[in-house]
Amino acid sequence: MKISVVSSTQSDTQAACQEVLQALPNTQCDLVIAGFNTEHNAELLQQQLMQQFSCPVMAGSSCLGALAINDEASTTAGLVLWTLSDSRGHYGVGYCRQGTDAKSAAIKALEMALDQSGRSSESPALLWCILPPGDEEQILQGFAEVVGPNVPVLGGSSADNDVSGQWQQFNHHTAGRDLIQVAVCFPSGNVGMSFSSGYQPCGSAVTVTQVEQRQLQQLDHEPAAACYNRLTGGVIQQHL
Repeated sequence: MKISVVSSTQSDTQAACQEVLQALPNTQCDLVIAGFNTEHNAELLQQQLMQQFSCPVMAGSSCLGALAINDEASTTAGLVLWTLSDSRGHYGVGYCRQGTDAKSAAIKALEMALDQSGRSSESPALLWCILPPGDEEQILQGFAEVVGPNVPVLGGSSADNDVSGQWQQFNHHTAGRDLIQVAVCFPSGNVGMSFSSGYQPCGSAVTVTQVEQRQLQQLDHEPAAACYNRLTGGVIQQHL
């Protein structure tokens, strides 16, 4: 089993694709997951990657780009490929438009991924998802109904550069802004996990007193940004 991570900071979509594909030590992969900046042309990215890979592929946009684990790559690389070569493992990617019932759509996406993996009656070692933001809790409930509550779920929600709803996802078959995508992984080797966070509790507690959709507007009846700035000792003062 071999994992490779390659990235490009090229702003031109064609050039970025060429750079990452040339950097791959092996293009005979069994699973490919991509992250990209929404300034790239998603349709062109899909076309280029689908021409190269016949294995399950899924991709999603993130804010200002994606992270790559190597010394050379910027933390905001415009395009990152995570590739896995594991001829003794089993992998599949499923997808479904979220629609008005995110939980049911999640179940359909996961069942498709399991069918593609060839091990539809088993629980995978882990799931990796790329989701439209907004209904993540319902989607996770749908996953749990299919494989139970103990299968680890990695990945997360798509994003864009200015929270204007321009996030995108794509795979071999389709593209869009409302795709629930999930990969199932039955690797030939063991799976280990760890969790780390860049956040630290400060000991203060506040009550959310006003929201609009996913935006916090007030904390303890105070503008949310001003309250957060005060409780953290002015860490976002320059942005107020």
